[in-house]
Amino acid sequence: MSRFPLCVVPLFLAATMWADDAGKQLDAADSLAAGCSEFACKLYGQIRTREGNLCLSPFSISTAGAMLTAGANGDTAKQLNDAFVFPAAREDLLKDWRRMRKRLGKSVSVGEVTLRLANAAWFEKSEPPIASYTGALDNAFRAHVFPTSFRTAPDAARSEINAWVARATRQRGMQLFGPGIITGETAVVLVNAAYFQGSWRDEFDRYDTKRRTFHLAANRRIRVPTMRRQTTTRYAQHRMLKVVPLSYKSCSLEMILLVPEKVDGLADVEAALTGEKLAEWLQPGKAWRKSVEVKLYLPKFRIKSDFRLKVPLQALGVKDAFSAESADLSGMFGEATLALPDPPFVTASVHSAGIVVSEEGTEAWAATGDAIDFGGEPPEPKKVTIRVNRPFLFLVRDRKTGLILFMGRVVNPRR
Repeated sequence: MSRFPLCVVPLFLAATMWADDAGKQLDAADSLAAGCSEFACKLYGQIRTREGNLCLSPFSISTAGAMLTAGANGDTAKQLNDAFVFPAAREDLLKDWRRMRKRLGKSVSVGEVTLRLANAAWFEKSEPPIASYTGALDNAFRAHVFPTSFRTAPDAARSEINAWVARATRQRGMQLFGPGIITGETAVVLVNAAYFQGSWRDEFDRYDTKRRTFHLAANRRIRVPTMRRQTTTRYAQHRMLKVVPLSYKSCSLEMILLVPEKVDGLADVEAALTGEKLAEWLQPGKAWRKSVEVKLYLPKFRIKSDFRLKVPLQALGVKDAFSAESADLSGMFGEATLALPDPPFVTASVHSAGIVVSEEGTEAWAATGDAIDFGGEPPEPKKVTIRVNRPFLFLVRDRKTGLILFMGRVVNPRR
């Protein structure tokens, strides 16, 4: 049996203008980035029914999905491509992902921001994957490949993988894979890990942070530590929400706040959230007010979320990969595995992510793992006050490409 790995990733893209042929390459990579953002909204639609605060890294999950898709064929590959909004041809996925990864490195190669991405694969040493698959992992994802002994020492392998994830995400003691996920039948664990730390371009003064009102609902209020800053910036006013961007220093990454107009309007915003609607909200146009003096009140918050992704991914159409009867991972282990009485299939997909927002900036991390086993406009304002004092959504994304690294919601900043 084999399992699909863990993945943690933030997002990114750069944009140098190349000529003709390169321009086509840019278009392809931009299309992949748009697909990743569409998947982010589709996945959020599946998990938003969960109560409380949420934080996830859609790009981390997409990266793990791409590593799995590189080893899939037939209907299994088609379902993965459709759900994750990947290119139909494996060659295009690998080529475009490699370009996207390289641009990301160019976008954040500065001292003010830390963005660490790492991919790895652990294989049962007695049942190695085919060379073309490990070559794809190296070429497109720069994944480190480690042979291990799942068959004879699954607990030791689990500890080794969890320790690698904890180092990559700077989260001491992080346990992405709990007991029972990695067993003696595990054949492969694919992991992508990411860590992000960025400072606000315009920091909040600690002395301005005070306990202020936050509306949990129309008739429920609490007092929470709330930051304040006043700066000249831009924001967008739509019918049901405000869009408030907060830039990080020396890069194209930014946090986007989606603040409902109504105190109890979060559910309506979440219901409306699609890839197309998000693009509409963020698209430059008449809704945006530029160079406005904005007094912003934002609660400090810290969120950590853990997910089992099998059910949400199945709801998005990824069914065969989780079935011992239907999974086709012959691109990973060769066509001969399809004739085995217990061919490889994905037994588990797990994700963990967290974020801390303070006066200085943002720290965020994520990890994703899959286990595969054998078997009419108002006048332009000059000044505006925006109080993020109600449940809201947030994104951490790359402004140039629109790629979403992290996203989530805050319904109670205390928790």
